[in-house]
Amino acid sequence: ADGNVTDGGITDGSVTDGSVIDDSLVDSSFTDGSVTDGFITDGSVIDGSVTDGSVTNGSVTDGNVTDGSVTGGSVTDGSVMDSSVADGSVTDSSVAEGSFTDGNITDGSVADGSVADASVTEGSFTDGNITDACVTDGRVADGNVTDGGITDGSVTDGSVTDGSVTDGNVTDGSVTDGSVTDGSVTDGSVTD
Repeated sequence: ADGNVTDGGITDGSVTDGSVIDDSLVDSSFTDGSVTDGFITDGSVIDGSVTDGSVTNGSVTDGNVTDGSVTGGSVTDGSVMDSSVADGSVTDSSVAEGSFTDGNITDGSVADGSVADASVTEGSFTDGNITDACVTDGRVADGNVTDGGITDGSVTDGSVTDGSVTDGNVTDGSVTDGSVTDGSVTDGSVTD
């Protein structure tokens, strides 16, 4: 329920390799306000801790990851594996402004091939999900979006807003042949 994971509740190394397994976080497991400001600290979610299918449809609802809740280095290289965040698990406004701070998604955290075929499926990003300047320089590295990674209808109207993608954040070779498929970016999905 609201406020059940409080400030400082998840400390360094508390979520270890393989600790969150398939289907462990089910539909509606995180409700509004359950993940509060500053409660996930550096190194708390380590390599391999969130495995395939562990965060299922509807598990993260509106407003439950609040401002500043994920700090620098808290989500480390390899901590989120293929299909661990299922279709519809992150809904409108579930990750609030400022919840991811500078440096918490570090170089190599979204590694080569980490966004695999069909990993971003139809309707996974809805209106306003990616806000102004949320993707900064160098965030999407060479080769990390592979063939078929962004499927038909995955980016809908208004989902990528003004200034959300800045200079140099999509680097040379990061989007390969066929990675953005027919109809994946619809009218108005990338705004002025």
